[in-house]
Amino acid sequence: MKHITIVIPTRGRLQRLLRTLDSIPPEPWITIKVVCDADEETFLALVKKGLPHVEPRLVPTHSGSVACRNSVIPDTDDGLFWATDDVVFEPGAFKTYLDLFNKKFPDDDGVVGIRQLTPHHPTGVGLMGKVFLNRYPKREPFFPEYWHFACQEIGRLANKVGKFYFCEEPPVTHISPNQNQSLIDVTHQDARRYKKSDMKLNHRRKREGLVWGAK
Repeated sequence: MKHITIVIPTRGRLQRLLRTLDSIPPEPWITIKVVCDADEETFLALVKKGLPHVEPRLVPTHSGSVACRNSVIPDTDDGLFWATDDVVFEPGAFKTYLDLFNKKFPDDDGVVGIRQLTPHHPTGVGLMGKVFLNRYPKREPFFPEYWHFACQEIGRLANKVGKFYFCEEPPVTHISPNQNQSLIDVTHQDARRYKKSDMKLNHRRKREGLVWGAK
């Protein structure tokens, strides 16, 4: 892996998103695709800022984070890093993640989960190689029937094929409304509008041994 594409879905959180973007270094080997979920205001603000390493995309209809991510991921030609719009990365973190991935998966066939400083799924934030990405239909790693809560199937597939490693350091700071209720906003609520159906789908697929991307 030589290049990382970071995919961040966002909706109505411009200031929090800018804090996240500020924590990502403007390196030539990093590209950031911000997918604005029916959020033209944020899209236009990013276009106006003209950040050289940020590619804003607009999804015209509110579609959820899964669809937003999958809309841009298939074009990824090297490393894929998925994140959210309310995290902060430590200085030097991405170089560490890149070096670790290349050490553990020199064939680009693997997934590195990143530790967060709040309760989280091991693949809530992570880095995936292009060979592993090719396991998925249409190169869409998030099962399209989910609305928001879909990362667990990435973890299940990576563990199933023995291609998962969990990175403890440096961790990601997730400034989450789950830990601070004063941060709860419409975006947080929108992401959970179909949580019950996402969880029901997850439990059914897990019970039936179904894993997205598995042959």
